[in-house]
Amino acid sequence: MVWFVVNQHEEMKFVIAAALNIAYFLGTLFAHIRQACSLSRINYSEPITVIQRQIETVVRMRVRLAQWLSMSMVLLWVPISIVAAKAFFNADLFVLSPRWLVINTAVGCAWLGLVLWWIKKGATPSRSACTQRFVREVSGYNMNAAKAFIASLDDFEKEE
Repeated sequence: MVWFVVNQHEEMKFVIAAALNIAYFLGTLFAHIRQACSLSRINYSEPITVIQRQIETVVRMRVRLAQWLSMSMVLLWVPISIVAAKAFFNADLFVLSPRWLVINTAVGCAWLGLVLWWIKKGATPSRSACTQRFVREVSGYNMNAAKAFIASLDDFEKEE
């Protein structure tokens, strides 16, 4: 991607599209590295409640990342298309089809709204495990489950 920015440095519209992609993927990489570091810092000689709390913190990080990825990727594919068209076909989507860019950005925004509405309405997911996981992640069900588990750990520690 950096080679693309270097080659297109005179046309800021391509540099901005590439920079959006780079920033997005670096942010995602940073989040994955942060999760891996958090997992590697778990001390398994600690009491079980401490270990469970540390694992649950990583689960919450993973849920937030899944929410972010599932909701933001719908909008990012437009800059990805711009960069890919220029890099592989030397096509300028800004000139070739500016209406395409506007329509696809609008469709991405509408899709986000539709997914959020669908989840808020209490969508019943299909039997597909992938769909069920997506709905649980985006709706915040898994985040609420993680918070409830940490609250139960607090109650357990208070009883001791």
